[in-house]
Amino acid sequence: MKKYSPSTNAFYDADINQSIPSDATEITDDEWSSLLAGQCEGMVIVAGPGGKPLLTELVLSEEEKFAQLEAKKRELRIVADDVITPLQDAVTLGIATDDENASLKAWMTYRVLLNRLDTKSGGSSEIIWPEQPA
Repeated sequence: MKKYSPSTNAFYDADINQSIPSDATEITDDEWSSLLAGQCEGMVIVAGPGGKPLLTELVLSEEEKFAQLEAKKRELRIVADDVITPLQDAVTLGIATDDENASLKAWMTYRVLLNRLDTKSGGSSEIIWPEQPA
């Protein structure tokens, strides 16, 4: 049987954990699975009435939203840079194939569109992320 502790906001299993907080209450395997599934979909597990765990939506401040969007933008930019660098090398050396030239142009266009995104103007649902080239 699984247990949930509101003081640590964590799950415990008597078969695995040697030390379980005294405020831990039993939850069923179905409850545990449902909570983890909700967490995978972006929900947050918090202590509810009586110390039972429940799912709630994550509410971010504008600053936190901006930071998350900027992080995503940075990660996508790193991917683009990693693809562009060897393609640019081939062009600079004069040994690029037609496919490499086309791919370089597509990825550079993607990177420019990423850089133009205004992440300060709103949530991720308002941002139209450019599509990565194939």
